[in-house]
Amino acid sequence: MLSKSCEYAIRAVLYLSIHSNEHVKVDIRIIATELNIPKQFLNKILQKLARNNLVYSSRGNSGGFYIDSVIQKKPILAIVELIDGLDEFHKCSMGLEKCSHSKPCAFHKAFHKHRIEMLKLMKNTTIIEMSSDVKEGLAFLVN
Repeated sequence: MLSKSCEYAIRAVLYLSIHSNEHVKVDIRIIATELNIPKQFLNKILQKLARNNLVYSSRGNSGGFYIDSVIQKKPILAIVELIDGLDEFHKCSMGLEKCSHSKPCAFHKAFHKHRIEMLKLMKNTTIIEMSSDVKEGLAFLVN
């Protein structure tokens, strides 16, 4: 459902939620190594997130990426919307051009409910809420 870019973006933001703040920046090489994400690919993702105020970046000797308490309160859906858009939550699972309740595809009935639930979950779950499970060792960002 989510693209690789979006998966990486969410993982990186959750990582930054745990390991950074206004005074502690994380170098992209550390993030890439810790999350096992290709550095150049991650750089493009983080730059896009930075241009849209979902992470911050600073240059210099103590530079790197970070997020603050304002960003931590944003929903996970903000990341998904920026990277992948919301079409995946509304388009037909079988690729039909016109799929609706009145003229559904074979998967419509089963998938529609789950897609809506996933959309609600991402809309109602903040970055800090999701990162707290990782911080407590109840969830993981890498295998």
